[in-house]
Amino acid sequence: DKWKDSVDLWTARIYLELRDKKSAEAHEILREAKSKLGDRVVLLRLAEARLLAEADKKTAEVAINRLAEDAAKFKNEEDQARLLSGLADVQLSLENVKAARELWQRMAKLPTHQTDLSLHLLLFDMAVKAEDEDGMRRTLAKIRDVEGNQGPFHRYGEALRLIWQAKKLPNETEEQQAEKQKTLDQARGHLDRVQSIRPNWSPVFLARAQIERMTGQNDQAILNLQQAIDFGETNPAVIRDQVELLTNAGRYKEADLVLKRLRDPLLVNSELGRLATVVAVHLKNTDRANALMQVNRTPEGSKDYRQLLWEGRMLAETSKPKEAEPKLRQALQMADREAEPYVTLVQFLVRQKREKEADAILKQARERLPADRLELTLAQCYEVLGQNKSAQARYEEALNGHRQDATTVRRVAAFYWNAGQLEQAEPLLRDIIEKRVKKPSSDGVNWARWHLALVLASGTDYGRFREAMGLVGLKLDANGQLIRDAERERGDSTDSKRFQARVLAAQAGHRQFRQRALEMLEALERTKALGPDDRFILAMLYESEAAWLKAKPILGQLVEASEPAPRHLAYYVQALLEHKDLEEAAKMVDQLEDLEAKRGPDQNAFAATELRARLLEVQGKGDAALKRLEKLVQRPKAKPEEVLLVLNSMRRQKRFAEALDRCMKTWAEKKCSPEVIGGASVAVLRSMQANGTPATHEQVLLIETNLKKSLETNPKSVVLMLHLAELYDQGGKWAEAEAMYRQVLLPENEPKNVVALNNLAWLLAQQSTEPQKHQEALVRIESAVNGIGRRADLIDTRGLVYLKLNEDAAALADFREAAADMPTPAHLFHLARAHYKGRDKTNAFKVLKQAREQGLQASSLHPVEQAEYQRLLEELKIR
Repeated sequence: DKWKDSVDLWTARIYLELRDKKSAEAHEILREAKSKLGDRVVLLRLAEARLLAEADKKTAEVAINRLAEDAAKFKNEEDQARLLSGLADVQLSLENVKAARELWQRMAKLPTHQTDLSLHLLLFDMAVKAEDEDGMRRTLAKIRDVEGNQGPFHRYGEALRLIWQAKKLPNETEEQQAEKQKTLDQARGHLDRVQSIRPNWSPVFLARAQIERMTGQNDQAILNLQQAIDFGETNPAVIRDQVELLTNAGRYKEADLVLKRLRDPLLVNSELGRLATVVAVHLKNTDRANALMQVNRTPEGSKDYRQLLWEGRMLAETSKPKEAEPKLRQALQMADREAEPYVTLVQFLVRQKREKEADAILKQARERLPADRLELTLAQCYEVLGQNKSAQARYEEALNGHRQDATTVRRVAAFYWNAGQLEQAEPLLRDIIEKRVKKPSSDGVNWARWHLALVLASGTDYGRFREAMGLVGLKLDANGQLIRDAERERGDSTDSKRFQARVLAAQAGHRQFRQRALEMLEALERTKALGPDDRFILAMLYESEAAWLKAKPILGQLVEASEPAPRHLAYYVQALLEHKDLEEAAKMVDQLEDLEAKRGPDQNAFAATELRARLLEVQGKGDAALKRLEKLVQRPKAKPEEVLLVLNSMRRQKRFAEALDRCMKTWAEKKCSPEVIGGASVAVLRSMQANGTPATHEQVLLIETNLKKSLETNPKSVVLMLHLAELYDQGGKWAEAEAMYRQVLLPENEPKNVVALNNLAWLLAQQSTEPQKHQEALVRIESAVNGIGRRADLIDTRGLVYLKLNEDAAALADFREAAADMPTPAHLFHLARAHYKGRDKTNAFKVLKQAREQGLQASSLHPVEQAEYQRLLEELKIR
């Protein structure tokens, strides 16, 4: 009796019954409470709203709104506000967003709440959810009226509105992209003002993270999310986004630190729990991974095959294959008309070295998969099995009838890309970029554009390289210098910057490209935005800059990863050998051989045998090295091109007679492609000439005959033309070499081939006495320089042309630039020549002596320069 008029007691009893799922009892208590206390009690109405929500969610919206109809009859305005706000919360919990918003709008009209900033910010958020831009603008105007023009909240809201607007803008053309960037820049401006007022306010950093993710700046998004978390943001959704971004970037240690901020219950049966498991697996924290899997197991009777696949993968990664396999097979049984379970199970069997068992899986796929998914799925399975011929046949079959399907075209293009079959990948990538496929995603178009750029950048045709630069947003000016555009660079995504650096790195022999690529990658490395492959490129660029002390730590970290990429490990071994670190190289070769035994589909798949042979060579065990390589190339599955491994070893050991004999034998067998064995044969002759032991006339004639016959069979092969031109050049057949370079440069072949342009200009300058040919040489080399930029070898050739034209000052400038960019003995010799011709004997002596100290010998120069070298030595009295 004492508490019979207590509203709190009645409502507490109602909620207790609701908690215990006793709906009838709760309704009875509500009826009794209303009879004793009347209908106009806020807490009772809110309790009734909760009962309505629990009873019938479909009809609850209208019934709950009725409870608010006479809110104005409550004399206490605060009671009216409590009722409207409480009912809005219930509607929102039922996802009745419109009804909730209307209730809060009624609350905002109450005199005491017209200046309630938190309420107006809530209404702004509701307008965003409803995609009501007019509502957003009206609410922001109200917020500005409340806080004044200098307040932070209306600016913050305006930034969110602009971000919302940018998401709605199309992003197809350059004009649309520029408009989107302009809108986001305006949002950034508002956030800058807000941050100047409230520097530690986490919502500002969350908004910045939204912008960075929209523009592909995931590294910056990570930084902003981390700042939001550091300033007190505890929303699990924010933590999940941060962990997901870090995990996708391979930054597992940082992801683990973020996860440690969470209470353990949040990692139970949740997406965060599954992410935490992935992180633990990558960090080799098996105990934690197992514990997390226990609380994130697939519930009994679950129909979610993807959850089973995830669980199976995690069990396999934690060395529990016996537990993993039933999960993967159960997922396949549950979803045998989906592609993913087949591919995942085949991947598992391959890792378990049970490839033969995959046949049964492929048979089931043929029987169960729909026709429109079958070929692509089989192709992926064959690719996993390392059966690339079968995979290619299936991928090509998948294209039949699906040539306009964006997903299929991208998947086949990726196969060709990964297999190094760039000619086959190129037309498919162009189809995606030029939208000859149906509805390609913007991500798909970007992927195709970036990968096509790498295809084009890898060749010697500067026209294609210029196209590659354009595809990633880079340009050269009329003098071949890179154009810097600070405004455009600021808007480039992280991925865009990564691929710009990769395109430039493809021409790392060019100083300005190499240094700009280094600059870009170093900036991304500072924000931890580089993945393993990008860091690998950074290390290779350091090595090309003779900065081994910078390259070695990066390579060391890459090979210490839980699953090092074989090519990273192989390159590291090669670099260690070059730097005479034989003890470390031997350890790394052992590691590479172990990795190859576990994962390699074939012997020497990861270059383990080749690198072991190179180690033996350095240790003075050349015969043992050749024995290993001969055994490798004679195995049943050996590819004809692998004979190059033997030939290169013979060249390094200066066993030229054996190398030439092997070349002739390989030509006679007609198994190896003429381009490959032709290049190897010319390389052996080049090495012999540099060593002072040139081949016989008969040997050279035999190689020339073979190249000519091959070119007759394949008259469009630019590679064969270049091999033959170099052979003529080595043998002093200048007219024939000139003619062959001109053939390469015909419009129907490769008129912008840099090698041919450079070599033709060199020949015209060095061999001809005709002034018009000297002028042609200048035109040819200028074409190359203007096309691909001021590369050291091209600038050096232009210097030689200028010498011939008696433009000594221009020649000296070019030689200085070439020698500064790439101080090879030959470049230094040319610089010495220019100094001497300019009567600067002091610098000529100094530079030529430097060239000699770096190993310059007459035999390493072109035959036409050897006499000039000897004359200069005598004139300068250098011994």
